Amino acid sequence: MRRPARAAIAVILSTHVPGHALLCAHRVAALTPALLRTLYGIDAVVAPLPGTGTTVCAPVLA
Repeated sequence: MRRPARAAIAVILSTHVPGHALLCAHRVAALTPALLRTLYGIDAVVAPLPGTGTTVCAPVLA
């Protein structure tokens, strides 16, 4: 997935696991907590993981 991105080739990835998109790309369209609540009916956090340069998506557990 990263090789096409380095070659300036767009890749469209459809996944049921939002975290997969974050691991594969440097930009992810429309991945917000509000959208995740609308699509999946759950509260979630989308945030950078300190010290890693990686963004993660995790459900908010009551």
